[in-house]
Amino acid sequence: MGSFLITGVSGFLGSSLAERLLADGHRVLGVDVTPNTSTKRILSHDLRGSGVEEMFTYCEADLTVDDIGELLGGVDCLFHLAGNSDQRIDIDHFPRVLADNTIATSMLAKALARCDWPIRVVNASSWRVYGHYDLRLIDEHMRCGPRDIVGHTKFQAERILSGLDLPTVSVLSLRFFPLYGVGDAPGSLISRLISETLARGYLMAPRDLTLTRDLTYIDDAVSALICAARSKYVGAVNVGGGPVAFLQLADLLEGALACPIEVRSNKDDYLDFPTPIANVNSAKYNLRYIPTVRLVDGISRMCADLTMRGTSDALSLTPSAS
Repeated sequence: MGSFLITGVSGFLGSSLAERLLADGHRVLGVDVTPNTSTKRILSHDLRGSGVEEMFTYCEADLTVDDIGELLGGVDCLFHLAGNSDQRIDIDHFPRVLADNTIATSMLAKALARCDWPIRVVNASSWRVYGHYDLRLIDEHMRCGPRDIVGHTKFQAERILSGLDLPTVSVLSLRFFPLYGVGDAPGSLISRLISETLARGYLMAPRDLTLTRDLTYIDDAVSALICAARSKYVGAVNVGGGPVAFLQLADLLEGALACPIEVRSNKDDYLDFPTPIANVNSAKYNLRYIPTVRLVDGISRMCADLTMRGTSDALSLTPSAS
C-alpha cells in the first residue's frame, strides 16, 4: 500500500486517478480549491458508497497562495494535476491561467525543495508545449515552441519542477494529448460532438474529413500516471491514445447510437484546429505504458452515459430536414 498526494483532485483526471488508487488499496490525499464551475466533478460524489472513504483525505487549498509542504510528509508520490488546460481561453484570462499553471507550480516547488526524503513527482503537462500544430507526428526530442497561453504556462511549469535538481526529488512530466471519457467536461471536444449529435441528429464535421486527432481515453491516461509513478525515468514523455479521422468518428457514433447520422460541414473553428499525433515510443519503452481502450469502446461508453443522462431530452435522433 502506498501513499499518494493528488493536486487538482476534483478535476476529470484527478478524480479518475483517485478512484483507481483507492480501488487498488492505496491511501490518497487530495488537494483542490473549491470548484467554481459545473463542469468539475466533485470527488466526494464519485466515492460515495464505495466503502473507501477512510482511505481518502480531502484538503481544500489554493496552490497559488497556500503552502502545502506539511502535506508532503510520508507521501510516496505527488501527482501534480492542478492547472488549466482549456484551449478556448483568450488573452483576457491570461492572469488566471498564469496563476493556475505557473505560480501554483512555483509554490509547490518551494515546498518540494524542503523535502529531505525521496519523493516522486509526476506532473501533468500538455502537448501544447510543442506548438508544432502543422506537424503530424511529435516526439519529445523536438524543440518546444508554445504558441498559446496554455502551452507557455505548462512549459514554464515543467521547467520549474525539472529545475529543482535535488537528489531527493525525481520529476517526470507527462505531455497529455487530448483526453476524453465518461465524466469529461461538457465543453470538451468529444463530449460536445456527441451531445450536439444527440440533440441535432447530425454531426458537425471539419471541412476536411481526413483531419485526424490523437485521443486518449481517461482510463489509459490514469494508467500512464501510475506507470510514471512506478518508473524512475525523468524528463518528459508523450501520452497519446492513437489517431482518429473525423470520418471514422462519424462511423463510430453511428454504431454507438444505432442510428444513421448525417455529416455536415462545420462552421466552428474548433473542429478545424489540427492536433498532431503523439509518438509514444518513449512512454512504451521507459514507462511500459500501452493504451488499451479501443476508440470504439470509449465512444460507446460516452454515448451510453450522455444518452442515459438525458442529453437529447425531447429531441429526435432523426436527422433534420433543414
